[in-house]
Amino acid sequence: MEGKTFPKSLEDFKDDDRVSFDTTKGVYILESGDGKEFEWNERHSNWVEQMDEDLVKAQQSAYYAAEEQDDTPQESKKRKADGKSTASSSKKAKKEPTERVNSSVYVTGLPHDAKFDEIFDIFSRKGGLIANNVDSETPKIKMYANEDGSFKGEALITFFRPESVQMAIDLLDATDLRTYMSGDMRVQVADMSYKKHKEYKAGDGDKKGRPGKDVAKIKKMTEKMNSRLADWDDDDPQVVEEEVKPASKFDKTVYVKHMFTLEEMEEEPELLLELPEDIREKAEEEEWGAITTIDVFDKEPDGVVKIRFKDAKSAMRAVMNMDGRIFGGHQLEAYVATKREVYRKSDRDVDEEEEERRLKKYGEELEKGEA
Repeated sequence: MEGKTFPKSLEDFKDDDRVSFDTTKGVYILESGDGKEFEWNERHSNWVEQMDEDLVKAQQSAYYAAEEQDDTPQESKKRKADGKSTASSSKKAKKEPTERVNSSVYVTGLPHDAKFDEIFDIFSRKGGLIANNVDSETPKIKMYANEDGSFKGEALITFFRPESVQMAIDLLDATDLRTYMSGDMRVQVADMSYKKHKEYKAGDGDKKGRPGKDVAKIKKMTEKMNSRLADWDDDDPQVVEEEVKPASKFDKTVYVKHMFTLEEMEEEPELLLELPEDIREKAEEEEWGAITTIDVFDKEPDGVVKIRFKDAKSAMRAVMNMDGRIFGGHQLEAYVATKREVYRKSDRDVDEEEEERRLKKYGEELEKGEA
C-alpha cells in the first residue's frame, strides 16, 4: 500500500480520519487518498478493497446469461425434401464428440498461511459457485505442498460453471488474496501441468482421491448444484450457505484448541469464567447460532474448549469463523467433532457424556430415596 499505512486494529481506527463506520452495513470503511474504498474484514483482520460494482455486475450478468442459454431447449431441426426422400437423408449423422469445457483455474502466489476456507470464501464470492466432489460433497479445491509438506501457495479451484473461470481471472488475477489490491496472486486457466504437484494434506477438499464415474451420483450432484445456483440472491450472488447434513451425533459439537496455555490459566484462574463469556459474545456478534454448553478443559496443554450448539449448521459456521483465527496471541484450531474426545479439567478426568450418566444415576437414586 502506498503512502500512509492502514490501521491494523480497532483501537487505531478512531485516530485515523480516513476511517468511518457504515451503519447500514455495520462495517468500518476506509477511503484512501486515491479514491479507493476499503471495508474492514473482521474475520481475517484486514482491509478489503471494494470491487467496481459495474465490473462485478457485468461479469455476473454474463454468468447468468450463459446459464439461461444452456437451460433453453434447442428446437429439433427437420430437413424436408422437395420430392421423395433419399436414403442418405434418412441416416442419422454421426454424433460429434463433445468438447470438454474447462471450469478450473490454477492459482499461484497465495499466502503460505492461507486457509482452505479463506480461499473458498474469496473465490466463491468473486468467481461464482464452486463445484463439489461427488463422493464427499466438499468444495473442489486442491491445495498443493512443498517437499516438506508445507503449503506452497498454489491451488486448483474447480467451478460449477465454466463462465466462472474468466470471471475469477478478471476480478482476482494480479491481486492480493486478503486485500484485492495489486499483489502476487496469479489466476489462470488450469492446464494439465498441475498434475505434477504434490497435494497439501491440510484442508484439501478431495482427500479420498479421484472418484470413479458413478453416473447416478454425478447426476444427483449436478441437480443439487443447479438447485443451489437457482437459489442465489440476485443482488448478492454469493454461494448459498452449505446444507449441513447430520453426519453423526457429534455434528453439533465443536472443539477449539489453543484458546489458552496452562501458564495463562494458572496466572489468571478467572479465565475459566471469562472464556465462555467471550465465546458467547463473539457467537452473538457474528451470528454463529445458539450455544447450549461450553466446557473449558483447563488441565489440557493444548488449551481445549468444547462448544455444543443447538444445530449442526451453527457448529459449522463457528468453525468457519474460528479456525485459523488469532485469539490472545494464539492461532486457533477449530473443527466439528467426529467422535467422543476425552480431555481433562479441574478435579475431573471424565468427558461430558460420562458426567451426564453419573448425574442421571445420582438423580435416580435420589428419587428412590424419596419414594
